[in-house]
Amino acid sequence: YMNVKELVGEFGYTTYLQNQNLSLRSLLNRNPPGRGVGFDLGLAYRMQSDPYGSTLKAGLAVTDIGAILYTADAYKINQKNLRFVSEDFNEVRNSEQVINVIRQKLKVAPANNIGSFLSGLPTSLNLNVDYQRPSGLGLQVAYWQDMRGTSSVAMHQPSVVAVVPRFDNRWMEASLPISYVNGAAQLGLSLRAGPFWAGSDNVLGLLGTSKNGISPRGVDVYLGLAMGFGTRPGTDND
Repeated sequence: YMNVKELVGEFGYTTYLQNQNLSLRSLLNRNPPGRGVGFDLGLAYRMQSDPYGSTLKAGLAVTDIGAILYTADAYKINQKNLRFVSEDFNEVRNSEQVINVIRQKLKVAPANNIGSFLSGLPTSLNLNVDYQRPSGLGLQVAYWQDMRGTSSVAMHQPSVVAVVPRFDNRWMEASLPISYVNGAAQLGLSLRAGPFWAGSDNVLGLLGTSKNGISPRGVDVYLGLAMGFGTRPGTDND
């Protein structure tokens, strides 16, 4: 059993996707479960001694400032001397039934529904420094810091430190992003040939298991095609 001397808090949730799949149509619905405003603020600096010399670029930004107000189920809880025992969950068969048991224990009733809750956007501080030599060798260092408190009701941007050595010229590029995310190191690989590029931020994640200790597990893959149309006088075709 578990005894809870006092529990004070708020919680809210939306059932918007309960009876439909996540798709472009559901994302562009005229009656979304939440509405909000967000914006970014930033500065960028570039230094280059001559058109063919080394380039130094730096950036500072605060991104995703704002919040979303959801029209959904929301409750305030202020309960004392709660007792949970294993028998409370004897008839439970799925996660929804678990939630219903907890709701009953917390005396969450439709009459106490506030009807909305506010969730902050994943506000983060982003720092970026990039150095490129004429030979094609370059190095980028990036730092993203979550600016939301651990107890705040908000989405969170994981804090990240990344170092990206690379070789880059007009026709090809290869980079090796090394990052530290959520207490674990990640190793990626990115390749470009002409207008085509592809890569991953976590190649080793494919090999991650509970036995070898590699984490985060899983992998992300991206690819793309970049094209330009027309040129201006005095420019090349990059």
